[in-house]
Amino acid sequence: MSAGEGIRIRRARPEDLERIAGFQRRMAKETEGRDLDLETLTHGVRSVLEDPEKGFYLVAEKEGDVRASMLLTREWSDWRGAWFWWIQSVYVETRFRETGLYRALHEEARRRAREAGGVCGLRLYVEAGNRNAREVYRRVGMEESSYRIFEEDWSGDPRPRDPGRAPLRARALSIAGSDPSGGAGIQADLKTFHQHGVYGEAAISLLTVQDTEGVRRVETLPPDFLAGQVLAVLDDLPPTAVKTGALPGAPWIEAVASCLEGRDLPLIVDPVLAPSRGKVFGGEAILPAFRDRLLPLATLVTPNLEEAAALAGRPVEDRDSMSEAARRIADLGPGAVWIKGGHLDGPILDLLFHEGEILELPVRRIENRAGHGTGCVLSAAVTARLALGEDLVEAVREAQTFVHRALERAPGGGKGVGPLDLFAPI
Repeated sequence: MSAGEGIRIRRARPEDLERIAGFQRRMAKETEGRDLDLETLTHGVRSVLEDPEKGFYLVAEKEGDVRASMLLTREWSDWRGAWFWWIQSVYVETRFRETGLYRALHEEARRRAREAGGVCGLRLYVEAGNRNAREVYRRVGMEESSYRIFEEDWSGDPRPRDPGRAPLRARALSIAGSDPSGGAGIQADLKTFHQHGVYGEAAISLLTVQDTEGVRRVETLPPDFLAGQVLAVLDDLPPTAVKTGALPGAPWIEAVASCLEGRDLPLIVDPVLAPSRGKVFGGEAILPAFRDRLLPLATLVTPNLEEAAALAGRPVEDRDSMSEAARRIADLGPGAVWIKGGHLDGPILDLLFHEGEILELPVRRIENRAGHGTGCVLSAAVTARLALGEDLVEAVREAQTFVHRALERAPGGGKGVGPLDLFAPI
């Protein structure tokens, strides 16, 4: 394929390996300040040159020299149920970035992926340290976060994989209430798990009559019935992480704690004492049960300001009081405390207390009418990431980024506080 200005794009061959290595070494030094050894440079390239089923490497040449390159590998998506091409790296020489060369590479990658058959889309991924890729992606309008940049095009034709080759590697259980509007509670948790590629499980504690304007009615399910749901899941399809949401009182907390203690599972506790809209669950009587039974089992507890104040027994109104409350809550036994500062005046500042240290997590405030279920989605995203094996701090940062993106892309709708876009990319 010709990209104009005497540039030709083609699939690399084994005899190109030495020239590719020289180009990649030059680009890595220019864009990332790294001087890479030959094996590091050519490992991914060598694998696709030796086995075309694993992927392909595109080079753009002018006057016999490599000016740009793109490495794609063929991967399986459990949650999409199809193969896709993963763009692992892209390099474009500085002087060619304004020529449309990147777009030409991308279109050639799309064409080849579709011709390959059985492929459902393209995914781009790059570490934030690759300044070259970040810049070329920015120039063509692709989305950037602090950790990864990617675009998906799922317009291809998905084909089923061979039976038995897509095991349920990550499962997450949500123990929470039902929201018929779908923006919060169990419904939001399951959507969030699915978007992260995690198999979702659910045990329902209560039913609500609610919409984007508020909670109008609550009907609880018996504590023993809730415990039966949890045990059925734990004994048959054991999750790799668990979260709790709305628990309507001490008997329900006791039932859940009795099911989970001794299981050695990551547990995220979203202490729904004071939801942002509508009736407060549990009231003051629920606090001792949270403090004595559930928090000691928790890997992470995720209160908002009002919930943090109730658990810590002191007002929480600013950064200093958030920090003190986080330490007090940590003394109750959870492994970490994430206090969400969305209700602060001015810029949003979340605080994570982890391993004796306070980590500040500022985030830009988004001015729109969305926000229904934000706390549920945040805790569900952390749960999904822990189920996938991420460490806690990374899971918290990525969950915060996902929720921020879901708020930015909120679809609107409803007469009150609208839902998030839970199709937002992770």
